[in-house]
Amino acid sequence: MNRGKNSMRKYLFCTALFIVALLFSFNNSSAATNLELRVQTSENAITLNWVSDADYFQLYKGDKLVWEGTSKQKTIEELEPKKSYKYHLIALNKERKVVDQKLISVMTKDEIEKTNKAQLNSFSNLGQKQADDNPILDGKTIDAIVSEKNVKITWDKNLPENVDLYRNGEFIANITGHQFTDNDIEPNTYYTYNLVGKVERSDTEIEEEIQKLKKEGWTIDLKTLNEVSYESFDLGKIVKTFNTEQIKTQDVSLAATVYYPAKYNFRYTTFIPTAKADPPDGKSCPQFKGDNRDFSFSNNNYRTRTEVQANFTGSSNGSTSWVTKDVRPTTRYNCDGTTTTKTQKSYTMSKSNLEATKDFVSWKVTHSVGIPFEIYNISPPNIDYYYTAAVSSDGDIQVTGSHDQAPAHEMYAYIPNSDALLTIFRHENKGFDYLAPPMADRKISFSIYN
Repeated sequence: MNRGKNSMRKYLFCTALFIVALLFSFNNSSAATNLELRVQTSENAITLNWVSDADYFQLYKGDKLVWEGTSKQKTIEELEPKKSYKYHLIALNKERKVVDQKLISVMTKDEIEKTNKAQLNSFSNLGQKQADDNPILDGKTIDAIVSEKNVKITWDKNLPENVDLYRNGEFIANITGHQFTDNDIEPNTYYTYNLVGKVERSDTEIEEEIQKLKKEGWTIDLKTLNEVSYESFDLGKIVKTFNTEQIKTQDVSLAATVYYPAKYNFRYTTFIPTAKADPPDGKSCPQFKGDNRDFSFSNNNYRTRTEVQANFTGSSNGSTSWVTKDVRPTTRYNCDGTTTTKTQKSYTMSKSNLEATKDFVSWKVTHSVGIPFEIYNISPPNIDYYYTAAVSSDGDIQVTGSHDQAPAHEMYAYIPNSDALLTIFRHENKGFDYLAPPMADRKISFSIYN
């Protein structure tokens, strides 16, 4: 009898030890995969600090191993100001198997004293010239840390605390603060995050704008005053989440694999959202046929479209080429009930190449297209826009410029033969009176870093 009781006690004791050991093993595994990372940037350095129970760490830049060790802090120095940098931090166990990882995409700060701009590389220089067009974004940054289960983005604390956040062109939320964690992500997927907001101009800036308009003979009403009182801004970030193989593998060489596309396309479309467009004075005729659609990358109803492709071969300088330059016919609904259709033949759609290296290209597109009809014997103003774009072979994109706030304007970047479609902006039609002064143009000012 006692022997049976002792056997039972031994069994229960061994079972308890097994459960404790199992729980301890699970807890260790869970703790080892809990890699918490903090990033700080300056003009010339990036400092990484992390907390983890993993035993060993490796830091990659692309496919190149730049550091490894047991320390939980690393400062990368001798970097260039206002330049995007990407790193991959991998946590390993004692057997050198992957237990957790983070993708880090950050930008160094702008120079405090902008006296040595000539020393910056081409991408930084172009970015600075573009940012100068919109001082609100001058020197501002947006950073991202990509984990297997979420994406955390943080943005410059000098930007307003209240902004609207969009993901892939869709509104997510109004954010108060300077960070957001997106837990609703899928593997091997591109996400574009855009911060949209406005900053009130100073009294001096507002007065300067008012005086300019008065000299041109304009009457300053409440609508015009509101237009000159604020400056809009858009700041974006593109990230790509880990693919399924990277998440599942414990092989560090597979986890650190990097792929860069050879082509990036940039599509810019203008369209009239309504089925018909009324003349500027609001009369019932003549009307013009609209495109009757909402924002869409693939919809082929539009007024105009331009598309440029940036190509990288890896062995020679990158290049840009036209994919599309298209002006659609304009249909007028006449006052007598008939219709007339014409296509504008005289217009501007030009592309000028600015710079090209093996890893970087930049170009400028200028667009000025009117309709082939007069309205009350007057030629209406053209649809005008221009943009300057820069793209690096590893996916950093900068786009700046301006456009009339009529009709609707949309711009996308995508990687051919893939599902990578990135919304750069979608701007609504504010009314055809916005085709001419004193109505302000909409600034295009995006700093998007892969």
